[in-house]
Amino acid sequence: MVLITGIQRSGTTFLLILFHKLGFDTGYSTKEVDSLIGSKKNIVGGLEWFNDQKGAFSKKLPAVVKHPFEFALGGWWRKRRINVLEELKRRGVIEHIFLCVRDTKSHIQSFVFRFKDDYRHADQDADSVQHQLARRTRALKSLLKDFPTPIKVKFPDSVFDFDYAYSTIGVPLNIPMDKFKKAWKEARNKRHVHHRLDNG
Repeated sequence: MVLITGIQRSGTTFLLILFHKLGFDTGYSTKEVDSLIGSKKNIVGGLEWFNDQKGAFSKKLPAVVKHPFEFALGGWWRKRRINVLEELKRRGVIEHIFLCVRDTKSHIQSFVFRFKDDYRHADQDADSVQHQLARRTRALKSLLKDFPTPIKVKFPDSVFDFDYAYSTIGVPLNIPMDKFKKAWKEARNKRHVHHRLDNG
């Protein structure tokens, strides 16, 4: 099983879409994935391996699971005491972990833009966001310490640099280059890419 994780706004959704285009079972239909890629709205993410509103995980475990683990550190997840990692360990072996990362400056800009209309984050400045991202990063690394060493995937390099994307993602999974290039081009739909970068 492949696990995609990372702090919010670090390119996890793009990576999940890429795996779907490669033919992996992601738990989502092509229609659901394509509707997100072609959205004219600001894309804020999505396609997590989720549960229903009662806190129950979906019965089937896809071959590729995307889950940003800061969700497990507080709020909705904490109230239900859901340990996502333990659930994944119970379901099956995690063979590969792809940890999406982003440079601090653009990560802060993206985070501020994404939550600028959210009253819960209205008073946050760049320094407070940087502190929050650093705290979440430390917590995520702690959660992953007993699992296979994650492969770091830099965003937006994974979107714009094919050689980097293939060597980082395709080679470890033994995916033929031609197949990877076709899926990569489909996943990096221009509207999706521009909304992710220009609008955070």
